[in-house]
Amino acid sequence: MKRLFFILVYWVGFCGESWGQGWFPLGSGDRALKAHGPIYALCTDSNINIYAAGQFSDDTLMFDHAYVAKWDNMMHIWTKLGVGSTALNANDAINSIVADKHGNVYAAGDFTNGASWGSGFQYVAKWDGSSWGELGTGSAALHAVGSINSICIDGNGNIYAAGNFRNSYGESYVAKWNGAYWSELPGLHANLFINSICIDDSMNVYAGGTFSDTAGHKYVAKWNNAAGNWSELGLGFDSASTNAYVTALKVDTAFNVFAAVNFQHIPSGMSFTNILKWGGSAWSKMGNTDSALNANNQVFDLCLGDNGVIYAAGAFTNSSGETYVAKYDPVLNYWSELGTGANSLHPHGIGYGNRPPIYALCINKKNGVFAAGELSDSISYHHYFMYVAEYGISTLQVDPPKYVDREIVVYPNPANENINFRLPTCRDATVKLSDITGRILDTKVVCNSSNVIMDVHGYTPGTYFYEILFDGKVESGQVLIQ
Repeated sequence: MKRLFFILVYWVGFCGESWGQGWFPLGSGDRALKAHGPIYALCTDSNINIYAAGQFSDDTLMFDHAYVAKWDNMMHIWTKLGVGSTALNANDAINSIVADKHGNVYAAGDFTNGASWGSGFQYVAKWDGSSWGELGTGSAALHAVGSINSICIDGNGNIYAAGNFRNSYGESYVAKWNGAYWSELPGLHANLFINSICIDDSMNVYAGGTFSDTAGHKYVAKWNNAAGNWSELGLGFDSASTNAYVTALKVDTAFNVFAAVNFQHIPSGMSFTNILKWGGSAWSKMGNTDSALNANNQVFDLCLGDNGVIYAAGAFTNSSGETYVAKYDPVLNYWSELGTGANSLHPHGIGYGNRPPIYALCINKKNGVFAAGELSDSISYHHYFMYVAEYGISTLQVDPPKYVDREIVVYPNPANENINFRLPTCRDATVKLSDITGRILDTKVVCNSSNVIMDVHGYTPGTYFYEILFDGKVESGQVLIQ
């Protein structure tokens, strides 16, 4: 039944438009994610790999081994980032993930470093290409007591974290990891939770959530990296800002800040969310009166595309009662649904019908858009998986690369000391590694072996290329060496 569903999704998604773009699951069959729980976070790296994390785990009953999954863009398969002693094995949900330019991945959320659920401190975990570890230990540790809702990274590799954890004064704060220890960006004085943080190219940090200023106005706070202090972007959002809170933040290269703000109308109790833009002097609504988003429920995530395009997703629905990804066109100053008709998302989830929340969005450097949350591949309570949806052209309609053998796995990527090539069982093969000039650096010839290891210790960091020859076929690709 599940296989039939995937076939139907792909068919429905593309029969309306020949070679048109639409939504489809990222990976199917043996190459599917098969998450047994909600997906709260997505990110991408410079090699266009996709990472997903949330409440899904190895243990379908206890959910106490949550992990970060990686979609390998070259191998077209989901894998777990770390196994055995190198695995994260988080004892609670992962709320936020981010990848740096070196291929390291960072994760944080509700999980702790305690021996059991509810014990220990929340922390930021780092995947260094071979194993997971805590970012800072002993006196250098974060020692957070409370959920970490959001993490981000600056151009120098410093990590920032914020959420429900507080300092000794009982105030929520933004913590910074400078490569050696965690410290507070002082002076925010947030009286409630921080839901989202982001950072611009000048390493100024922005924070938003349910906290308010002394007048009771909810606001977005800015950490001025040069001056070393916090300030408020505007005096709240409008006259109703006392009943508002920020759910998501993003900043672009022109230093425009975009905030998803949920407003509650008093006394009706009705709420709606709009996307506001801070252009340097005031907040303005994205879209005019007739074309603003006016989402009928919360926006959980935003991502920014090229040329001012914005994507938003959450628990809000369209006129058909379906959750969807909204797209803002800066030329038309207009919000619309990403994918319509046969090419729409058509979501469904366990207990939500066609209204499953979308918690996470990301966009890769090729402007591929990815969405995840409680999107389910089945309507059955007894057998279902959550998946990551991609907006693009289904890989089932694109001929696979010539001579690709899906039994081959190359790991880790990025690599530090060794590169492992897992080959089809009992095959004779030749493996070559070359640099960007085409110069062959190493060649391994194996007979009746399923694993080849190349020592790359001491190699200059950068991109290298491999070629595997077997049975008259060729598998080629690239690997990053740190």
